[in-house]
Amino acid sequence: MRTIKTPPARSPLIYLLGGLIIGLTLAKFNFLANHVFVSIATGIGVAIFLMASVSRVKGSLFEIAWYLFFLIGSTLIFTGYGNLRLPPRVSDSDLHIPNREHSLKLEILRTFKSQYYKERISGIASIIEDSSTGTAKKNMRVYFSLKVNEIESAKIIKGSKIESTGVLKLVSNSHSLDKNSFQDYLKSQGVQLHLGQMSAVKILQEAENSTRFYSKQKTHFLEILRAGSEKVETFANVYTAMLLGHKTSLSEQQKTRYQESGAMHLFAISGLHIGVIATALARILSLCEIPARIAPLLGLPALYLYVEITGGAPSAMRAFIMTVFFWLAFLFQRQRNSFSALLASALGVLLYEPMQLFSLGFQLSYAVVASILLLGLPLYGTLHAKLQRYQWIPVKDRTRLQKLFQELLDGLALLFAVSFSAWLASTPFSLNYFGFISLVAVLLNMALVNLAALTICIGILAISLGVLGFMSVAAFINHAAWVTLMIMDGCTQIAVQFEFLILTTPNYPLNFSYSALGLYLGSLILLNQKANAYPLASLSIPSILLCITLLTGYLSV
Repeated sequence: MRTIKTPPARSPLIYLLGGLIIGLTLAKFNFLANHVFVSIATGIGVAIFLMASVSRVKGSLFEIAWYLFFLIGSTLIFTGYGNLRLPPRVSDSDLHIPNREHSLKLEILRTFKSQYYKERISGIASIIEDSSTGTAKKNMRVYFSLKVNEIESAKIIKGSKIESTGVLKLVSNSHSLDKNSFQDYLKSQGVQLHLGQMSAVKILQEAENSTRFYSKQKTHFLEILRAGSEKVETFANVYTAMLLGHKTSLSEQQKTRYQESGAMHLFAISGLHIGVIATALARILSLCEIPARIAPLLGLPALYLYVEITGGAPSAMRAFIMTVFFWLAFLFQRQRNSFSALLASALGVLLYEPMQLFSLGFQLSYAVVASILLLGLPLYGTLHAKLQRYQWIPVKDRTRLQKLFQELLDGLALLFAVSFSAWLASTPFSLNYFGFISLVAVLLNMALVNLAALTICIGILAISLGVLGFMSVAAFINHAAWVTLMIMDGCTQIAVQFEFLILTTPNYPLNFSYSALGLYLGSLILLNQKANAYPLASLSIPSILLCITLLTGYLSV
C-alpha cells in the first residue's frame, strides 16, 4: 500500500516572518516613525549579539529566550523598514478639508478597465508632485477615475506617468465610492485619497516597452478567447474573467451568484491558475525529455510571462513566487518542503511590497495554502489509508475496474481534503468581509475546481494556437471551454437555491475572525512540527478551536 507522507512544518523562516509581520503592522501606525534608523540599528545590534552567542545557548529556557530576542530584533529592523517603505498615512488635517481642486502628477500603479464603459478608466496611482497647493505629499496613493479616448486609454497603463487636475478628497468622504468593500480594498492597498472630476489628462511619460508589450498581448489574448463567441457572449465573459482575471466582464448577477456559492476565488489569477499552468509546463518539458535541472530555467520565464500579461495581479505574483521557490528546489536538488516554500514566498512578497500584508487577498491566499499543507494533506493521508479497498491484492493482479474504483476513491479523498481545509481557513474572512458563509462551498468546490482547471488548460491551448495564427482552431477549442463553464454556471445556480445553507453574518466582529484564524494556524503549526507525528484525532483540535471561536463571535453580535 502506498503511504502518503507530509513534510514537517519546521522552518527557521517562521521566526523571521513573524518579526516582519509585527514590524510592518507597527509601522502602519507610525510606531517609531521618527526614529527609523535607530530602530534598524538597534535591531541589527541585537541580531549580531544573538549570532555571537548562538554557540553558547544550552537548555530549553535559554533557547526560548534566544528566539524571543531574535523576534524583538527582527521586529525592530522591519519596523524601520516598514516606515521607509509604506506609503505615508493621511488624515483630514493633512488635506485641510473641505475638499479642493488639485493639479497632480501621478505614476500609474494599476488600472481597472471596464468592458462596458470603454471611455472610462480608473486605477491606483502614486503622487509624484502636487503642483497646485502642495498639500498632497509625494508617494501618497490615490484612486483616480477619468474619461479618456482610445489613444489615451492605450497609453495609461502600469508604469506610465500622467498629469491632470481634479477634486481630491479622502476615500472615506467620497460618495461615489458607495461600496464599503471597495473602500476597504483601497485602504488595504494604502489608498486613502480619491481624485475625481478630472479634467483632460496629459501623458508625461509612457510606460516601459516591456509593459506596453504585456498590455498589447493581453488585448490580443482577449480577442483570441472571444473568437467565435457571438452566440455565447455570457460564457465568453466568464471565460475571459477566469483566464485573464478580467472580472469586470462578469455581470452583477454573476458576481453575486459566485460569491454566495463560494466560487468567486476562481476568477482571481492565483494559485489555481499558476499551479495548473506550472504543472502543464512541467509535463510538456518532461515529454520533450528536457532534463529536470534545466526545466525550471525554461518553465519559469514562460510562467512569468503569463503573470505579467494578465496584469501582474498581486495574487498571481504571490503564487508565482511560491512556485519559483518550489521549482528551484528541483534545480538545486534540495529536499522539497512546501511549507518552507510558502514562508519564503511570503517573505519575498512582503519585502518587495510591504502593503500586501494588509490586503485581504494576501491574507486569504496564504491562510488557505497553509491550511491545505498543514491540515489538508495529513487528512488526505489518513483518508487514503482508510479507503484502500484492495490492499491485500497485489496491484498487478487487480482488475481494471478495481484499479479505476480505487483511483476514484483516492481522487475524491484528495478533493475533499483540499476543499475542506481551504474552506476552514477562508471562513473567518467570509464571515467578516463578505457577511455570509456558504455551507455548500466544500462539496461545490470539489466539482468546480476540477472544471476550472480543465477550462484553464483549454484556454491556454486556445491562446497558444491563436498566437501561432490558428485563430479558427482556437475559436473551435473555445467552445469546449464554454461547455465546461455552462456546467459550472449550472452548478452555482443550483447551489444558491439552497438558501438555508447560506448563513448571513452581518457586522461580524473582525477581532474574532483574526483570533480564530490565529488559533487555528498556530495550533496546526505546533502539531505539525514533526512529520506524521500526530494522528487525525489530534489534528482535529485546530478545527474545533476555530469553530468555537467563530461561534462565540457570532453569538456576541
